[in-house]
Amino acid sequence: MTHVITSDGRIVELSGSHQYTGEKTGGELASWLTHTPDPHEFIRYSYGRLAACNATLYNTSALARACVKKPASYVIGDGLYFRSAIHGDFLGLSKEKAKNWSRKFSDLLHREKIALGYYEKQTLLYQEAKITGDSFLYFLREDSEDSEDNEDNELDLIPTGGHDIDWEKSIPNQVILGIKVDSFGRRQGVYRINGSYVPFRDSDGNQNLVQLLFRERAGQIRGYGCFYSEIARAKNIDRVWDATIARMAQEAINIGSFTVDSSDPMRGAIGVVAAVYDTSEAERAQGVKRYIITNTDSKAKRPNLATTEGMTVAQEEVDEIYGVLESRIVDARNIDKSVIRMLGGRTITARRGKKLGLIDGIREKEEIFMTEAERVELATVLSREKDN
Repeated sequence: MTHVITSDGRIVELSGSHQYTGEKTGGELASWLTHTPDPHEFIRYSYGRLAACNATLYNTSALARACVKKPASYVIGDGLYFRSAIHGDFLGLSKEKAKNWSRKFSDLLHREKIALGYYEKQTLLYQEAKITGDSFLYFLREDSEDSEDNEDNELDLIPTGGHDIDWEKSIPNQVILGIKVDSFGRRQGVYRINGSYVPFRDSDGNQNLVQLLFRERAGQIRGYGCFYSEIARAKNIDRVWDATIARMAQEAINIGSFTVDSSDPMRGAIGVVAAVYDTSEAERAQGVKRYIITNTDSKAKRPNLATTEGMTVAQEEVDEIYGVLESRIVDARNIDKSVIRMLGGRTITARRGKKLGLIDGIREKEEIFMTEAERVELATVLSREKDN
């Protein structure tokens, strides 16, 4: 064992054994850019950018908005109501009188909260904390014209997001991302973006503001936003969906496809192909739930292909489209349907297609794009060769 005395007088033991860092065989994490375990230092210079990215994702992504609004509707709904239930026996009231008193008192508080817009502000605070990391509610007491002390001052509740706090203001062990703390990390007040300082409580003990954040780490002072670890992936998910949908639309119905090989005659097939992608596993991996709702009389509008009934509906649709294609070929080529059905969708050469009456003839690509003068010249040459 080796002992080293550092410049500040500390004694450090150095062991010759390998130290575990999370690697399995050694070297896998050598190039991994790690963050400090401090819950604030790793975003000390990027907190504003992080909040802006979270907000932008919420503004531009339907999935991100759903991740915020859906939980808000479950947690807050129309608002969290106060329900009073006094101890009737302690106050010498009957059970019925205590119940009536509690109901009247709850109703008074409910009306006061409606006047303050309390329920609406609950939702705003919850959603803002989810989006950018945290939110704040200021208790604004304004002097009333008829009041001589603070007891009759009018109270207003002002909700705001974390962007109202000067996140760039930091002093080691005193101010963290705009929040003033004591030596134990307890919040004392906030430095607003306009340069003012607001303590959480005034000198009389009145609450000036409250902060809402979803704490994930011990000692955490500012929130991160619910998208902070998935910003890059969530930002690109729309591109993935757009590309997938475009490909699905392209391959959904492929009528009369053919391929060309320079060494073989042109080939082709008659039929209708519907290619449908099953994205349920990908959606499940991304935490996405898809709900498809149609009107009551049009359930077949979006058939469930995982069921026999849904596959039957899809098959009928493909057969109907094929019927239209078949009828047009029969009318245009003046042939019997049995000729087409005999092929069963198989790929055939152009030579056989001409023999069956499906095409007029076989030409080279250069011949198709000839000018009128070139065609006359070619016809003359072919006529001469025929005469000779």
